[in-house]
Amino acid sequence: MSNILNWITAISLLALAGVLFYRDYKAGSWKGFFLHATVLLACLEFLRRFYGFLTTAPVSKGESGDDIYFIIVLYVIMLLGMVANYAYQRFSTEKSERKQWDFGLFLAPVFVSPIIFIPLLTAFQQQNSDSPKMMLFLVAFQNGFLWKEYFDHKRRKVIEDGATIV
Repeated sequence: MSNILNWITAISLLALAGVLFYRDYKAGSWKGFFLHATVLLACLEFLRRFYGFLTTAPVSKGESGDDIYFIIVLYVIMLLGMVANYAYQRFSTEKSERKQWDFGLFLAPVFVSPIIFIPLLTAFQQQNSDSPKMMLFLVAFQNGFLWKEYFDHKRRKVIEDGATIV
């Protein structure tokens, strides 16, 4: 796993851990705290063992530092797409029917961002580097904007199949 993917995954996992532990603390649930800690540690071990998470990746001499900045910009643009989706959903509803602003719903895309970003980055790295950068930025924004549709579609399919969602 490259260093930039390590950082993106680590920051997302830390944010998830912080929110889960804060929620368990507010609820006074030690059982939930230990359950979440165990699951997160198991995820970390899985990522470390099979994907080299938090290990330094060898850097080739031909690799330029500009790629890292490009990847960071793509990630930020994808996150902006996720924020734009939240704003679009909020402001496309009549003011009288809007729900109260929820920080958790606003922050939720950050937790799924590695799931959306890693395939996007892989597709871009396999593509010819002569592609117009603006097109790549627009695709990153689009993936961020449409992330919720993908998960809502999966959730509806699970419900239609009769399975339960935890």
